[in-house]
This record gives sequence, C-alpha cells and structure tokens, in this order.
Amino acid sequence: MTVSMRFKSLTVVNIKILASRNGWCIANILEELADSTFFLNMEAAGSSEVLLPISKPTWQSSIGIVILMTMVDVPTRVPFCYYRNLLKGLAQLKSLNLEHNQLKHIALEAFMHVPTLRQLTLSHNHLSLRGLQTNVGEVQSVLSACVHLEELYISYNAIMTIFSDWVLTMLNLRTLDLSHNLISNLSLEDIQFLSSYITVDLTYNTISIIDLQNLEIVARGQIPHQTPPNRRILLEGNPLMCDCKVYDLLRYLEDRLEPEARSMFEIIPGNLSCAAPPGWRGITVKQLSSFKIQCPLPKLVDCPHPCTCFERPADSALIVDCSGLNLSQSPASLPDPLKLDSRVLWPRRIKLNHTELWLNSNSIVTLPWNTAPGYSRVTQLYLSGNNISTLAAEQVPPHLQVLELDHNNMTWLDASILQALANKTTGLQRLTLHANPWQCDCAARGMLNFLQEHFTQVAYLSNITCGDGSGRSLANLTFNDLCPVSSATIVTMSIIVALLGIMVGISAALYYYFQHEVKVWLYARGLCLWFVTEEELDKDKLYDAFISYSHRDEEFVVNQLVPELEGGTTHFKLCLHYRDWIAGEWIPNQIARSVEDSRRTLVVLSPSFLESVWGRMEFRTAHSQALSEGRARVIVLLYGDIGPLDQLDPELRAYLSMNTYVKWGDPWFWDKLRYALPHSQKVSERSKEPKSRRTGRDDKLELISTPSSSTTSPTDEVLNPLQATTALTNGHVTLLAKTNGHINGCFVKSV
Repeated sequence: MTVSMRFKSLTVVNIKILASRNGWCIANILEELADSTFFLNMEAAGSSEVLLPISKPTWQSSIGIVILMTMVDVPTRVPFCYYRNLLKGLAQLKSLNLEHNQLKHIALEAFMHVPTLRQLTLSHNHLSLRGLQTNVGEVQSVLSACVHLEELYISYNAIMTIFSDWVLTMLNLRTLDLSHNLISNLSLEDIQFLSSYITVDLTYNTISIIDLQNLEIVARGQIPHQTPPNRRILLEGNPLMCDCKVYDLLRYLEDRLEPEARSMFEIIPGNLSCAAPPGWRGITVKQLSSFKIQCPLPKLVDCPHPCTCFERPADSALIVDCSGLNLSQSPASLPDPLKLDSRVLWPRRIKLNHTELWLNSNSIVTLPWNTAPGYSRVTQLYLSGNNISTLAAEQVPPHLQVLELDHNNMTWLDASILQALANKTTGLQRLTLHANPWQCDCAARGMLNFLQEHFTQVAYLSNITCGDGSGRSLANLTFNDLCPVSSATIVTMSIIVALLGIMVGISAALYYYFQHEVKVWLYARGLCLWFVTEEELDKDKLYDAFISYSHRDEEFVVNQLVPELEGGTTHFKLCLHYRDWIAGEWIPNQIARSVEDSRRTLVVLSPSFLESVWGRMEFRTAHSQALSEGRARVIVLLYGDIGPLDQLDPELRAYLSMNTYVKWGDPWFWDKLRYALPHSQKVSERSKEPKSRRTGRDDKLELISTPSSSTTSPTDEVLNPLQATTALTNGHVTLLAKTNGHINGCFVKSV
C-alpha cells in the first residue's frame, strides 16, 4: 500500500502497514495530516504490524497533541526520515514522543514550526542534537527554537555536552533527562540554569571531571531571589576522577562553602564513586574528605631534588615528599610557601602558608638547623625509619605541630629539646617516639616527666620501651625506678623532714595564739623590726601620716590629734593641709602628693567629712594607692555618729565592712592608733610649728582672701571645690604670710 494517499475528507481511517526490511517513511503522512482535521495516534501492534487509527475531525479546535508511540515489539524498526518541514503547520503542538526509534540526525529547522511545544521525548535514539555555534562561542542544540519546553526526555542517546540554550533560554524547563549519554566533563557553566525549578538527570554518563572552581565567587555575584531556587543535579553512576578538580565538589558536599554557593543548586551524588586513582577506586565521594586531596606541583622549580612537591588546598599546605628515596641527609633548603607563584597552584585563589616535610624511610642521621631556608615554615615533620640518634632544640622548627621520630636510634632527649617541644606557640599535637632504644636511668627523668604531662599528644605511649631488653614501658615507670635511692638515705631524710615539720608546727601554733604579744615584745626591744615596721620600704617618704578631715573638725584635729601624735612618747611627723600645702597649687595634685609622700592616710570620718567633696577625693586617692601596692595604707578614725553604714558612699561602706577602725572615745584609742601608724626605729625630730590657727577655715583652702586687720578676720566665703578655678582673679592667688614669718602656715581667702 502506498503511503501518499490523501486523508483530508476521511473521518475514520484504519491503515495497516507491514514493516519490511526495505523500510518506509511517514513524512508524507504527516504532511497530509498537517492540513487535515485529524488526530494521529501511532501505536505498536505488538508484532510486525503497525496500525494508524485516524479520527477526531476537529483538529484545529483540539489541544493539538500528536503522540507517536514507540514500535517496541516490531522486529524491524522504522528508520525515521525527519525532514525539516515535518512539523510545519502544527503550531499548537504541545507534546511529541519520538522515543525508541533509530533517529541519528534532526534538521536544524525541524522544530522551528512548533514554538508552543511543552513536552518532548527523544529517548532511546542515536542523537547528538548538536546545533549551531553562537557568536560568543556557545553551542546550541537543534531544539533552540522550543523556548517554552517544560519537559525534555533525551536519555539513551549520544549527547556529549549540555547545550547553552537549555541553560540560558529555556526558562520554563522543569525536567531535563540526560541520563545514559556520553557527557564526560561537567563545568560550573554547564549547571548554571536560569530556570529556578529544574531537575537535571546526569546519571550514568561518562563524567570523569566535575569542576566547580570559582563557585563561591559566582554565587556572591548572583541577584538574591525572593524565594530560594530549587535546582537539583543528579550525578549517580559516573566514573569520577578524584583529583584536584574534585576538590570544590567535596567542599560543597561537606558544607564548607559559603551559604550563597549552597543555594545556587542542590547536587545529589547518590553513589557517585571514584574510578581513579587506583587507591581510591570504588570509594564514594561522600566517604572522601577534601583534606585528602593533594595536587602535584610539577612547575615548582625550587622543589628539592629528587623530592616531589604537592599542595593540599584544604589547609593551604605545601607538601615536600622525600620519603623512601634512600637519602643520607635532608634537603639543605625548602621552598617558601608564602612566595609561591599562584599560577602553579590549584585552585588559583589558594595561598599556601605552611610546609609538611616527609623524610620517613631513609638513612638520615641528622637534620639541618631550623634557620635553614624554608625550615621555619615546617609544621609537620615525618622522620620515621631513619638513623637519627640525637636531636637538638635548634633543629626543631618554631611552629612544629607534628613530629614523628619512631623507628630511629634515639636513646635520650635532653632538657632543651623537651622544653622546645613543650613550649611551642601553636602547641604540639602529635609526637611518636616508639621503636627507639631509650635509656632508662636517672637522665631519663626529664623525659618521663614530659611523657606524663603530654600523654595526650604522644601516640603509642605504651610502646615507648627501655632499650635494655626488659621491655618495660617508660611511661609506666616512676622516678625511683629510674634512679633508685638507698633505704638509709630515705630513713635519714624522713627523720629530718619530720623534725623540721614538728618545729615549724609548734612555732606556727605559738605565733597564732600569741602573735600580738610577740609583735609588742619585738617592737619594745627593737628586735626583728622588719617583721613589725615598714620603715625600710618607706624610707623615702616625708611623713608618717597625712590627716584627711573636714574643716569643721579642725578644732579636734588641732587640739587633740596633732599635739598627742607629734608631742607624745612616739613622735610622728604629720602632713597637714593648712601647714604643709603650697598655696596656689592645684588641689587634686596636692592631695595626690600628700598621699604619695605619707606612709599612712588617717581619715577622720565624721558627719562633716561625709559632706566634704575634697574629703572623699582624699579617701579615694589613698584607697587606690593601697590597692595598687597591696598594702594597708588607710586608717579610719571614727569621730561622731555617721549613721547607718548602708547610707554611706559605696567605697567607704565596702572599706568599713572589710577592715577594722579606731573610734574616738575608746579607752584603748591612743594605743590602737599608735599601733596602726608606722613603727619607726628612730624618733623623728621636727621643728615645732606655731600653734596659732585661724578659725572658720573652709575645706582645703581653696578660697582667696584680701588683707585684713590683725584683729578681725573677714567672713569666709565658701565655694564649690569643683568650681574653685573660676574663683581665681586674673588667674592669680593672693598669698598671705603669717605674721610669725612661717610661710608654710599661709592661709588663702577669696578676694
């Protein structure tokens, strides 16, 4: 039967076509149907027959779907002749299924006539779908005109690349099935789909390289989405080469990338495994750590011969591998990781900052000093299986974290090397010392102490044994095992220690119960005055005590305290602001100097003192000095009723709650006060000061006075001490000397 018959006027046609080896072409049938009003349904008959029932005379009003079902069970499949005008006139076509044919080529213009196509199935053919190359070098597929595609099923074909139109122009694409094709390389550009919701099936291709370098840089430049995109990339069943280029994929899977990179797409590896190198064959990428990835540096010209240099990008390490080369000495110099050209590194953005030196399984006897070029950057040093017998502190790199010295000829480690290992800035993390003939004698006590203090850093601790053939574990020995002491010596030392302990105990008990009497007795006889006085420590101070008080309590100070303390049995040299301060100098400086020049500060704590601004300043200054020196410098004399302690200044309240004080009216007042004052070895002599005093003085002499008659004192005008500087006239102070000529007794009043 010829297939070029017309169908325009038919309503129901059943065409029975036998498949033959000579083949047939359905292109003419579709050309006739393009202008007809029929719905074409081509199904497999289950044998060697193909039935084409044609019905539905309302083509243009229908949804316009042409379904060409597969001829799965036909013994000789139909070779499809896909002409460029095959789909011409089917502008409303939504879905097209051409799977399980022997399609090898599709014309470039074939799908230009179906712009509304939503679903296309081309699976199980021999198609590459390669189209034209754009001006910018991007290769498009022959489906580039189908910009509204939502589902594209093209598994089991010969596709070798992901075309740019699928990534950039098919914005509605939801499903892209590329499984079982010939794609071998996958770059970051291949999976930057502009469609926000898409599943890309790349399972069971031949992908050996997945390069996600610069993923974080690209992710930072993306425009934020209002709703996170949902792009899924399936990679199971590919023969992955686990070399440097897989590094960023492993970082992605370990969630070690920036959050923006993780939000670009979701990579689902499934059981994606390494096909190479041989040592990692069969290991899934989920089991592989990015810290195991090492990249060779063949262009590193200063890599020591015959060693091999690598980089480990996960921790920015330069690895110099000289293991198993039968070397008799270590390299004289190493590359400086900080000076390496980034063009030889992978990825390019990595900057190396430390070195690992592998020298195990050689015949090395000694190491160079850590000042040799490049050795200061070494953080891990592997020396297992050599003939090293001694190690000096100068041979240990300053930032060493790992040192393997097992299976050498070490017999002991001196104190300097142990201190160098214990005092590393970054901290020793791993040390191996087993399989060495260690000496277990008195010289090994320092090493034993080191092992006991750093047992967490020393690997195989129980395998560090003595070299005398006894098999004793050095870490389990005691100092007595290493250096035995005779029984007679032990007994003698024990007796001496016991007697000394008894004597010290008795002395401490006697002193505890009679400490006051002991101190008084020593002070009265001038014995052990270092135990009682502070004269030697304060020998440069001018005064025994600085008296801090309110001007309202001046009568008590002048008439009671000063005569008794300066003229009593023990003469104390006192600092008084009305007598010893320099007129016109800044008052806070005078306070600080008076406290500094005095061995004690005697605070007359009264209700008037609590109202004095300068009094509180003097207390704080003295209290701060006492705290800074760690010594008791302040003596509080309670004069009058100051009310409840909880209403006092916080510093005063804290001081009174933690320290004792003397109280006026106590029968033992003068004895207690003299005892609290400095204990002098010699009686301090001083000139007698005139006893005449002006009455009505304001607090701390901050006022300025004009000359007046000798019989009548002008009325005092009291100013705020914090505003005292504004009371100065033209920046000068009028200084009035006493009539007796004693200039230190000057008094200043406001003008």
